[in-house]
Amino acid sequence: DRAPAGPARGARRARRAARGRPR
Repeated sequence: DRAPAGPARGARRARRAARGRPR
């Protein structure tokens, strides 16, 4: 992601990837 270091740093993308992540 091309976003600045923040609380929502790729939070949107992380949620989508969290689907194929163990726990």
